[in-house]
Amino acid sequence: MRYILLILSIICFSDAVMIGSSKKHEPDTLLLANYYINFQSNVIRTNDKDKYTDKFGFQEEIYIFKPVYYTENFLFHLTLPYRKVNQKITNEKEMGIYDISAGIGYFIPNDYGDLLFLSTLQLPTGEHDKNKQNGALQVAQNRYELQEELYFFKVVKDKKIPFLIDALLAYHYRGENRDTKVDNGNYIGVEATISAILSPNFFIGPAIYYKRYSKEGLVTPNVGSSKYQIGLDALYKFDDKNSLALEYVEDKEVKNRAEGNRFSLRYVFIF
Repeated sequence: MRYILLILSIICFSDAVMIGSSKKHEPDTLLLANYYINFQSNVIRTNDKDKYTDKFGFQEEIYIFKPVYYTENFLFHLTLPYRKVNQKITNEKEMGIYDISAGIGYFIPNDYGDLLFLSTLQLPTGEHDKNKQNGALQVAQNRYELQEELYFFKVVKDKKIPFLIDALLAYHYRGENRDTKVDNGNYIGVEATISAILSPNFFIGPAIYYKRYSKEGLVTPNVGSSKYQIGLDALYKFDDKNSLALEYVEDKEVKNRAEGNRFSLRYVFIF
């Protein structure tokens, strides 16, 4: 049980690629993205993928407001999240403002598609109670995090069924907790969606993720953990300014981490 308690302070959300996340827009475009992310897990896997418990009972809900402003080759974004977590195995519930992040991106000129290098700093602005017992459930992480990400977006039209490619390669340096001095290690992720263009307004296709955490071991601390995820993305454009994206993803091949499923919604309005 003491090892399970360790994970309560380190589980956090990560933006999914979803369809069209790295698409380049016209200069002076202001995009307002609104996310809802729901992750649920009852199972924790060991480093050998054995079931450690099937009574975890963890649920995380994230609400995000994210304005993005585009210039000729740059974008600027601000992420404002609210987080709710519910932990049945320890009967804990927490909710409140999560850590705000801000970043700048550069669209690298090339002949193949939209290639975006995005650098984001996550700040320890969220709610964190330093008087709680070490390992207790917290809303925020109380740490700085530097996120370096490379996105690729391309439309392929010269096929019988045209399609979109959205891909991401990510590296996050996760600073230590400022109170407990626990080092959170690094995160490496690879994500991709390939979506068929079934109509000018409707896109659907599979999503694949691989995530690796260098120190976030859930059953054995500091060993690290990883997971593969597979799922389905769909996007519907109501018009040129409004769109709604949905994603459902299930965890596969999980090592030393919580195993569950994630459901995400993203509504975008473009000025």
